[in-house]
Amino acid sequence: MAWQIVDRLKGTPDSADKVVTDEMRQKIEAEFAKYPTKQAVLLTSLHMVQNKYKQISDQAIRELAEIHEISPGEVLDTLSFYDMYSREKLGKNLIGVCVSLSCDICGCKDLMKKVKDKLNIGPRETTEDGKFTLIPMECIGACEMAPAILMNEDLHKIESVEQLDDLIDKTA
Repeated sequence: MAWQIVDRLKGTPDSADKVVTDEMRQKIEAEFAKYPTKQAVLLTSLHMVQNKYKQISDQAIRELAEIHEISPGEVLDTLSFYDMYSREKLGKNLIGVCVSLSCDICGCKDLMKKVKDKLNIGPRETTEDGKFTLIPMECIGACEMAPAILMNEDLHKIESVEQLDDLIDKTA
């Protein structure tokens, strides 16, 4: 059996259109002094790119690999491991519903159904107007608040589907 090497990144490497701006690069490089390796700053860098573009493109993967002195495959492995990163374009607002055991026991399925019914989207889907994306998340580390959601970067304890309904309305 022979191994086949497949480049999962599309497009032309080293495009003239840089994704990581000079300002972003300076912020990333400033973080290097706080950590033992450049790779340890990768999660922060991925957040910067996703917050700006609402996705992590192939070009961004290549640029971050170069900045962090790792392979594009290592960047891709890292971003594909975590629920919060996406290679697909996300909506303006992210609704992250924790679906771990604690949140499952406390009603996360009701929250997922509420989002589906209200916004007409399923898991990892975005509304037609691009305002919301629903992301089921394995654990957001808030078991004491179960069921919990992240609305964009803000953590919320949701005690009723009506509360979630109000939060979506305020965010829209």
